[in-house]
This record gives sequence, C-alpha cells and structure tokens, in this order.
Amino acid sequence: MLQLIVTRDDEQILTRVLTPGEYMVGRLEDNDVVLDDRQVSRRHARINVGENSVKLEDLGSSNKILMDGQELDQVELHPGQSAVIRPFTLTIETLPETDDRTVVLGGDIRDVHDQATKIMSTPISLPRIKLVVRQGKEAGRAYPLPPGTTLIGRAEESDIRLQDPSVSRRHAEINYGLDGLVIKDLGSSSGTFVQTIQIQEQLITPGDTIRLGNVTIELLSDSAVIEKNIPPHKKGGSPLSVAHFRPRSGKFIRIALLVLAVSLSGLGAYYFFFGPAKQPANQVVLKAGEQTRTMEMDQIQRLVTINLVKGKQALEASRFEEAADFLHKVVVADPNHQEARQLLLNAQQAIDQHRAEQQRKEQERLVLEQKINKLLVDARQALDRNDFPRAASLAKQILGHNRDHGEAGEIVKKAEVGQREAQRRQQRSQEAMRKLEADAQSAFERGQSLRQQGSFVQAVRTWEQVLQIDPRAQTKYPAQAETLIEQVKQELRDRAKPLVESASTQARDDPRKAMRDAQFVLEIDPWNVQAADLLERLSPKLLAEGKKFFDEGLVLESLGELSQACEKWRLALEWVPASNDLHQRIKSKEAQCR
Repeated sequence: MLQLIVTRDDEQILTRVLTPGEYMVGRLEDNDVVLDDRQVSRRHARINVGENSVKLEDLGSSNKILMDGQELDQVELHPGQSAVIRPFTLTIETLPETDDRTVVLGGDIRDVHDQATKIMSTPISLPRIKLVVRQGKEAGRAYPLPPGTTLIGRAEESDIRLQDPSVSRRHAEINYGLDGLVIKDLGSSSGTFVQTIQIQEQLITPGDTIRLGNVTIELLSDSAVIEKNIPPHKKGGSPLSVAHFRPRSGKFIRIALLVLAVSLSGLGAYYFFFGPAKQPANQVVLKAGEQTRTMEMDQIQRLVTINLVKGKQALEASRFEEAADFLHKVVVADPNHQEARQLLLNAQQAIDQHRAEQQRKEQERLVLEQKINKLLVDARQALDRNDFPRAASLAKQILGHNRDHGEAGEIVKKAEVGQREAQRRQQRSQEAMRKLEADAQSAFERGQSLRQQGSFVQAVRTWEQVLQIDPRAQTKYPAQAETLIEQVKQELRDRAKPLVESASTQARDDPRKAMRDAQFVLEIDPWNVQAADLLERLSPKLLAEGKKFFDEGLVLESLGELSQACEKWRLALEWVPASNDLHQRIKSKEAQCR
C-alpha cells in the first residue's frame, strides 16, 4: 500500500494512506487533499492511485506540476519519488507491512497508543449488493454490483445499460470497495439524484433510491454496509448530514464492516460448533472465538476512550477541526455515545463560526480593496491635473487603510513636491504682480501730475506708458488711464477747434498762415485729425512755392548776389513745412547768410 507525504518548507504537514482510486487536489476545502495556499488552484490536480505507482494529472492550473525543475501536465510517481505543487512537495512512499489482522481507521498511520488509529480484526469480505430498477423500461430487472467501478449509462460499453433517452451515454458510476459505496455523476444532462437530492458525488447505502433521468433504481443488499444512524463527518461539512459526506480513506466504514463481520462470524461459528452433532466436540474452539471477539471489542472501547480524551483536549485548546476528527472516530465506533455526539456538534458549530468569521473578514477585505482602488484612480487623476491637495488627501486615505501601499506613498510625495513648487510659482507671480501694480500706479500718478501742471500732451504720453506696462489689464490702472486719455484728448480737440476752423478759412487766401495755424494746432493737439488733413492738403502748394523761392535763391547765389539769395531762402522756409526734407536743405543754405 502507498502513502502520500506532503511537506512545506521541509516541514511535514500531511500524511495520507492512498488506496487504489482517484483523489482531487486543490485549494478548495471539498478536495480530497487540501493545499491551502494562493499559489494552488481551486482544482489543481487529480491523483490516480494504482497498485505500485501514482499518476498526478494537472487540471489546467496556473502554476502546473513541477518535477526535476520542469513544468509537466502529467507525471507518474513511484515510491521514493516527489513532485512539486508550489509551495508544497508531494512524496510517495511505501506503507510498511502490517499484520494481516490490522484495519486502518484513519488516513494517517500513527502509533496505536498515541493516536489510536489502528485496531486488530479478522479479515472481512464485502456484502453482496444489487441494483433493482423500480421505474423505467427495465423495471423489475436486478443488476449485481461487483466490487470496483461500475459504469451506468446508455452507451454500449456501460456495465449497466439503461435504454432510456433521459439517461446520458455515460451518466454515472458507482465505486464499491472497503470504503463503501460512492456514486458519482459524470456530467450528465439530466442529473443524478439520491433520495430526491441532486448530487455530484456521494456515499450511498442499501435502501437508498437513485434517480437517473426518468429511471429510478433501488440499492439492495443482503446486509447493511453502513449504518445510517452514524453521522458522517468531513472538514467543512455538517456533522449530521449524509448528503455532504464523501468517503476519503475508508477509515470509518471499515470499523462498521469489522463489527458486522465479527457479528456474522460469531453467528456462523455458533451454528457450526453448536449443532446437535458437533456441540460437544467444539467447546474449546468456540471459547477461543469468544476470547478473540472480546479482545477486539476491548480494542474498540480503548480506541473510543483515547479518541474521546484527545478530542476533549483539542476542543479545550480551540483546535476545533482536530477535535472534530477525534470525536467523529468515537461516534463511528460507538454511534450511541451521546457525549461524543454533543462534543462533535459543538466542535462543528465552532468550525462553522470560524469559517463564517473568515468569510466576513474576506468580504470586508474585498470591499476595502474596491474602496482603495477607487481612491487610487481618483488620486491618479487629481495628480494628472495638478490638483495636488486633493491627490495628497486621497492618497493619505489609502495609507490610512494600508500604510504599506507603495503607489499611494509615491503619490503623496509627488503631490507634496508639486504643492511646494506651485507655492513657489504663486509667490513669484505675486511678487511680479506687486511690481506690475507699483509700476502702473507710478506712471498713472505721474500723468495726473503733468495734467495738473498743464502738460496735457505729456500727461497723455505718460498714461499711454501705463497701457504698455500692463497690456493685459491685470491692475485697475489701464482702464483709468484710458478714461483720462480720452478726456484730455477731447479737451484738446475743443481748444483747437476755433484754430482749425480759422486755418481752413484762410487756406485759399493765405495758405502760409493756414499752415502755421495747423502746425500750432498739432503742437497742442498732436491727435487732431482735421489739422493733419488740412496740412496735408496745403503741402503740395506750399512745397511748390517754397521750391520756387529756393531755386531763385540758388540762381542769385550763382550770380554772386548772396544777400538777395538769402532773402529768397528765408521766404522759402516760410512756405515749406518743417517736416519736409526740402525744409532742411533750405535751412542749411540759409545758415550761410548769417
């Protein structure tokens, strides 16, 4: 016989006897071999146990099966070989040979005195079992159920073939061995039901009714295999629920079979040795049989006592699952042991409470994780739009829930750096604003002072500097300066209006006086459009007259009549506007006359 040894970090955490059959390995608690670690998938692998080796088959897990450093989908292990399902190491060993009168009660091989998991017994045989069809096309037909695996379905290769359309081709299978009778649904379309309850895999006993589609079958036996008043137990299951019990290593059923076999052997021995003809000759043999049976019953009672004590000790130490294991062994060996039943119920209630608390904590963890993720997304967005105070606030909320959250810590650092930089920029901006306001105020006030002094043109020029100092009107002064500029220009237009009208009247008769008046207007009101237009209209005539006098002067100069030439040039200066280039040439000639 083979045994499985599971280690983690060189520490042995599980030892299990492997009888031929199939075992599921994974993280969920309803697996045959539970490996509680996040690296292990919920349904990680399947163990198929043969006589001398074990096949380990991966079921599409994320971390696969490792052997000799290679990831494999399937490995075959012989005694002494190991495979890895990270972080666990699974090793197959050969179980040491034991007396042929030993029946193993638990999956773990332990010392009888310390762990109470062995009991001496005589070899036993399996009862005869049959399946009788109660409803369907084959109603009334009986099928013997041999030890081993029996396939039930509509396919030709089925061991029990049911010709009904509601039955799948490979509908279910029944495994019959020392572990008892276990029926397993094979993914049928219409389901497998035991006593009206749909199941996937379940222990069944004689008298149970099985429904496959529209076919109803009853399980019958010459003698009961498993007493129904014994509450099955499994980690995570209800202590009194048969529907959830799933046989593991046959450790409990064998006790029931042992008791049954002892009873049957005793009855047979009685008729064999105490018949009318043989009773006198077999008294010694009968007495020896009674002594053997007494020893076996004493061994069972010792097992009950040891397991009860250990169950109580584990219960007091709050090791509830361990306590449930020990107490369940007591209930299996002695179904009427009321104290063990009550203690088992207490242990299972404690286990259920612990699991409910774990589920509550897991739910709280998931809610908190969702909240942290939402805060993290908002913090990232706030950081992207340079909303540093909000980003820091959100990240600090995350750190309040998880102070080791790396990204939240980085966001806080970036937000604090961003805040300091923003503050520095704000300070520089405020300083620039204060300087801008001071410069604009200074220019504005200088313009007001010039206006009060009567220097209206200079006042306007100064206020125009205000508009250049603050072109985006970030202060109040540009608006005020524009208002004053318009007021002063209007005053200047009003003062120049009579002069402009007089110059316009004299333009034909005395263009030189009109020019002088227009130039005077532009001196006091450089923005006077009417004076500028008048001067522009007079310029061609004035230039022509001025150029004539200039040319005459040049002729007189060539004749040696410098004094007369100078008179001509002085007349030319009166006609040519000062803004014209000719005015400068005439002025240079006139300078020779001094």
